[in-house]
Amino acid sequence: MSQTIDAFVAQLADVRTVGADGSPQDLYGLVDRLTAHFATTVGSVACRDGCITCCSSELPAVSSLEWRVIYRHLLTLPAETREGVRQMAELLRPLQPAMAHHRSLKLAQSDQLGRTPALQCPFLLNGGCSIYAARPLICRGYGYTGATLGEQTGFFGCSLASAHISAVAPKGLDLPLFDPYQAKLQALNDAEGPSTWAYLAQWLWAHLDGDGFVAEAIWAPDFAVASAPRAVPAPRRLPPNPRLRRGR
Repeated sequence: MSQTIDAFVAQLADVRTVGADGSPQDLYGLVDRLTAHFATTVGSVACRDGCITCCSSELPAVSSLEWRVIYRHLLTLPAETREGVRQMAELLRPLQPAMAHHRSLKLAQSDQLGRTPALQCPFLLNGGCSIYAARPLICRGYGYTGATLGEQTGFFGCSLASAHISAVAPKGLDLPLFDPYQAKLQALNDAEGPSTWAYLAQWLWAHLDGDGFVAEAIWAPDFAVASAPRAVPAPRRLPPNPRLRRGR
């Protein structure tokens, strides 16, 4: 398996794009092939239908390049779906101060990072991912790879996926590391100019225009301005209903 892992890593040298469907030089396509190959060895992770653990436990940060792919896809979705995403983003807005603080620690690579404050991905609608075809790299590698945190390397996935792999994987199986694919993503971002990373809710706040969305993705928004609390209109007073009796 280690030779196969090395072969996939070697293909990173030819990767030129992110989110270009069907391109053999696309990063998402390469990671999808990697996880599909690994699944032939350990089987598909035994997630139950409708499991949203990975979508509701820790909100991932995504890059400018990934957001551009997501946003282009978002604008093609039905109006009802886009409205659901917008509403979900607004529900998360009270968490903005904690999210901004966490993002600053992440960008500074602080050892006091901890967990993301948000509890649910804003693209999670009706128990499913509304942008699955354009989901970011971290979602594609989750459950089938290992990742380095500090000086330690561990399984990159939930406890259910870890238990599944421990039960069915051949003894001594090497997990492909997520790190080189993440590094390639960073390199592709840097190649297009100064980029940034932010949480999905922050990206959405930066692209709201009234009750809709702006026409094109913004590469590096001012998240401090975009994430500011929005004015809430005063509740409309209803005329008295003559059928209702006042209590004594």
